[in-house]
Amino acid sequence: LTCDNPRDIMQITAKGMMIQSNNTIMNLFGSFAAARDSVSSRLMWDNSGKETYAGEIVTKSRLWKENNQLWADTRILPTQIIMNDSVWNIRPSTAKTDMKSIWINDFRIEHKQQYLGINGILSSQPADSLNVDIQGIQLEYVSKMLHMQNPSLNGTVTGKVSILSVLSHPIIKANLFTRDFGLNHCIWGDTYAESSWDDTNHKLNLLGRVMNKKDTVALMKGGFYVEKDSMALFGFARHLPIDFLNPYLNSFLSNPKGTASGNMGMFLAKGNVWFDGDVKIENGQAGIGSLNTTYTFNDSIHLRKEAIILTNVVLHDAENNTGIISCTAPNTYLKNWKYNVQVSTNNLLVMNTKETDSENFWGRIYGSGSVRITGDNKGTNITINATSKPKTNVYISVGSAASAVDNSFIDYVVKKKRNATVAVTPHIKSGDSSPTIISATLNVTPDAQLHLIIDPKAGDKIDAVGSGVLNVGYTLHNPELQMQGSYTINEG
Repeated sequence: LTCDNPRDIMQITAKGMMIQSNNTIMNLFGSFAAARDSVSSRLMWDNSGKETYAGEIVTKSRLWKENNQLWADTRILPTQIIMNDSVWNIRPSTAKTDMKSIWINDFRIEHKQQYLGINGILSSQPADSLNVDIQGIQLEYVSKMLHMQNPSLNGTVTGKVSILSVLSHPIIKANLFTRDFGLNHCIWGDTYAESSWDDTNHKLNLLGRVMNKKDTVALMKGGFYVEKDSMALFGFARHLPIDFLNPYLNSFLSNPKGTASGNMGMFLAKGNVWFDGDVKIENGQAGIGSLNTTYTFNDSIHLRKEAIILTNVVLHDAENNTGIISCTAPNTYLKNWKYNVQVSTNNLLVMNTKETDSENFWGRIYGSGSVRITGDNKGTNITINATSKPKTNVYISVGSAASAVDNSFIDYVVKKKRNATVAVTPHIKSGDSSPTIISATLNVTPDAQLHLIIDPKAGDKIDAVGSGVLNVGYTLHNPELQMQGSYTINEG
């Protein structure tokens, strides 16, 4: 902060920086000059993030006294600001104040077809109102500017907001329409929202309806409690898309889809959001990305303040084989997720990976048994205990030696009978930075076909049918493999 007084002009400059919630730095600069009855100001800012947020606001004011009352008449000069790499124009406008009220005339900021206009009076008088005209504002801009990523908002807002008695007891009235409203890039439909002020309970009454064509997919009523900085909405969903849950569940479930129907609530307190309700999922679909499997289901899920819960939900694979899944996913206001998933299978497709997923162990496993998935945002552990079923087809790369005899991973036991035993000894490898660790205990039956790859480059392999128990451990997208067990080849 510096102050100077050259040529009888008072000059003040200030510089600073602000660390934002996303850990980027916002640089700030302000300058003020006052002489006689005039004051000029300039406020500039820019950030250090990937997306640019920068700009300036320039004003010139004239001060005078009238009937012993100080007045100021301010001109807001045309400038530009950049929000999320998009250039917005600030149009010239004026403001006047008697230090008790503020009159704003034709303030407008615009970008192509989007604009925000402000007219009216800021005062403590109940009849005075500040009127905001909104046209085509994209909620993605608002989310990024306010660092709202949990959840992020989508859609284009148009409408009017009036605020009465701004400087005393604000009363807000709004009538807004949002085209293609959604959360986390999951579009729900067109939203109609209204609000009115409840002076008795000191809350902003809210009513929102989401329409998909002519169908109401959600209706929520409630209020925003200003003194508590909290919101509570209650209502119902009817065939509401659930894709918006994907950012919260993608650490253990991939690409959840379907629609939800039932009573639910949405809550906000001090910037934290959560849902509560028991909803029926229709045409539900989700996969286990690490195993490249996808399942469908139609059942209820339970949304709670600190968890999402599934209990004994029947699921189907692509061939209509069935399993039972139970899941508890604790979280802290949709952050810091943990999960414990248990799947009981009966001839279910439990793994469907390719060589690009793990070059030493891949294939299709149909099994009866169990799959357990535990972890958090730092890592995932998948434990498979399964007995192979028909159509199981697994590839195991046991080395790259020139011949099977030289391969230290395999011992051949030659018997007088046709059958041979491949004894796979433990092979311990170094750690891996990938967070998904898979451990499989496979009771391999003659229903499964096993391909033991001796030399991937030369194409040397053993195609075998047999039986045995194999314990396999590996980290996803890492070529290193741990394996032990015994496998008797019946045919190969």
